[in-house]
Amino acid sequence: MENKNFNNNINWQTWASWFVGFCEGDGNFQINYDKFRQKSLKKPDNIKFILKYSINISLSHIELNLLEDIKNFWVLYIYPHRNEARLSIWKKEDLKWLIKNIFDVYPLLSDYQKERYFRLRYGLLNNITFLENPDKFQEFKNKNFIEENKEIGLNINHLDNWILGIINSEGCFHCRPKKNGKFLLVFQIEHTDKKILEYIKLRFKFTPTIYERAKRSLNQKKTYSLYISSKSNISTLIEFCDNPSFNGLLGNKKIQFENWKRAIN
Repeated sequence: MENKNFNNNINWQTWASWFVGFCEGDGNFQINYDKFRQKSLKKPDNIKFILKYSINISLSHIELNLLEDIKNFWVLYIYPHRNEARLSIWKKEDLKWLIKNIFDVYPLLSDYQKERYFRLRYGLLNNITFLENPDKFQEFKNKNFIEENKEIGLNINHLDNWILGIINSEGCFHCRPKKNGKFLLVFQIEHTDKKILEYIKLRFKFTPTIYERAKRSLNQKKTYSLYISSKSNISTLIEFCDNPSFNGLLGNKKIQFENWKRAIN
């Protein structure tokens, strides 16, 4: 697997850091297990729990072109009845390649995703293929892998394309009608990790306060939101997203952004 297989039209480093930012919102670092019954003379009913590693990205069907753009030798599933498409990476050689060439070079920044990634990384790199019982699996899931990987931290050189990736995943461009018939351009981004929004706010020197959003349901995680609407902040964001030296927005989010810009008046 070579870098060029991902996209021949862009710089590899900018794409990789964009991809990590995108995974902050839509990436799913997953470890599951299957029961495997192994019969033998000594243990006629010996059950092992085979670990299955994968990285998945599930999006609305309107983002099918985006998934087509970033897929390589990975499996792209389409579910018309759910209006959903899912990119699934499960071959161990592909996952180890991603660890070595992307996620260890351009690190994830949110604690939630880092925890899930470092667990997957540990299992793969240490060739943990099975566990004896579900309790061992739960112990593996409860172990704190962030503490063991503190040396893998923020890479400031990839922050801008990382920001574009997470905007592509979690950002929302919309317009609010004003009384004079014109529109107020608004940008909002929401995340469960307040630190992620603080990185964005600090990078652009945005003025609004990051606020905690009320839970929409009892089972939902606490989220934080950054909301901007001033002309100076909006202009800064537009200039950033239009910068040709960056990877840029992709898929339906790019269409949303271009339509949003046209409402400036």
